[in-house]
Amino acid sequence: PRVVFELLDFGSTARTYFLLDPFDAATARGFNADADLVRRQYPAAAKVEIERGYAPDAIPEGRLAFAHFNTGNVEAETRSLPIVYERLSPGGTVIFDAFSSTRGATRDYSRAFAAMNIEPFWLPSGQVMVRKD
Repeated sequence: PRVVFELLDFGSTARTYFLLDPFDAATARGFNADADLVRRQYPAAAKVEIERGYAPDAIPEGRLAFAHFNTGNVEAETRSLPIVYERLSPGGTVIFDAFSSTRGATRDYSRAFAAMNIEPFWLPSGQVMVRKD
């Protein structure tokens, strides 16, 4: 997330950079469960808000310019797609890491995109990207 913050030069904008993660030690399975550690990676004055919760329930209200899903929960991510897509500003982008993680994941994402008449762009990394026109 810090790389995206720097790449998009969020520090020079009035936009808020939202991070959504439960930071739940019980389910982290070797991943970071310390939201304060993550927040300290950003400049103190940066407009960074950490939403502690699970998608799609904790997706912030309002317009979004960019969303990146890396939860490993295909079902939650596909349920999040209509919500996030509706909130994307024109030109906004959403990336899903798990698109090609399994045949079932590819099938489930493809069905979700088809139901919304969205044509995703499949990245060489196995991720999939959607841009709202």
